Amino acid sequence: MQCSITEEANGMPRKVVLRLARDEVARVAYSFPCWDVLNRRGRGMVRYATPLEFRLTEREMARYKPPLEEHLKILGLVDKEGKPIYRAVVVSNRNLGNNLGYVSYDRLKSPKLFHLWGEPVDRWAYKCFLVGVKGGFEIAWLRFEEERVYRVEGPDGREGEEITDEVDWAISGCPLVEEGRVMDIRKPKLLRYFYDIRHVFFFSLTDPAEEEILYKLYEGFPEDPDSFGRNAARLFGKRSRSFYLHTCLALTETEVLIVQAAGKLEEVGELLVAEGAEEAIILDNAGSCFIYVTLSPERWGFLSVAPGWRPPTISCLAFVLHGSIPSKRSGRAE
Repeated sequence: MQCSITEEANGMPRKVVLRLARDEVARVAYSFPCWDVLNRRGRGMVRYATPLEFRLTEREMARYKPPLEEHLKILGLVDKEGKPIYRAVVVSNRNLGNNLGYVSYDRLKSPKLFHLWGEPVDRWAYKCFLVGVKGGFEIAWLRFEEERVYRVEGPDGREGEEITDEVDWAISGCPLVEEGRVMDIRKPKLLRYFYDIRHVFFFSLTDPAEEEILYKLYEGFPEDPDSFGRNAARLFGKRSRSFYLHTCLALTETEVLIVQAAGKLEEVGELLVAEGAEEAIILDNAGSCFIYVTLSPERWGFLSVAPGWRPPTISCLAFVLHGSIPSKRSGRAE
């Protein structure tokens, strides 16, 4: 495991890069304890209605965000006293369950596919980090038909290879890097996955006029889910871009890259490509971003947290490493 941290003059982390050799990873697990409660019934944080409804649903979602300590127990990474028993890297994954545009799949769940109410799973494919039943992992575009999984080409891919029997679990993220190149998020079919569009464009929400512009972007949603991407794409060149911290998961042929970087999305993508990323997705944004490591029973803690970090976490991923502390072989947290 290798780590590099670059800081801005004001002390804010500009870039945190954690490199894990693929053969260093014993297993990958996720924690998402509200799967059954929210699946297909929950609406997450409703951004397409009114500012009041958004604030109400944001408050409601707080009940589904336990502290990290609970996730570590669910993941089996700590003992009863909270001390680590496995070497691991844990990263935030707070878009899942909070926002539309994100799904998850688990072959042992029933139903196997998680999505919020209104998610257009019958129309879209999703760029996912997937873990195979034999333990390997990759990032690929997947299309879901209830119990079946297909590897497809791109966000509108329909025909593809069925890989249902090969997938243990999968979690989607915002598409950012593909085949070693930064993806063009100006395209509506990619921009539609950035449901919290504030991570792309700057809006001053203390100004009622700005707030009205923001909510108009969601007109027609969720009845016409593609309308959001088309509406938002018209803002390029007309509105200032946002500068946020992003938690990214990237893969090379030999490594897993866990990266937190601040900047416009394209800038973050360029940083990932410069680090060797072939495929990459964004798991989290802004004040909920963190990287937590457990290295030994005596050494554990946060490697990086966002300025103004919000501790409660709806979901996270753990890369459990081989080493002197024994590791389980199971690929999920029960």
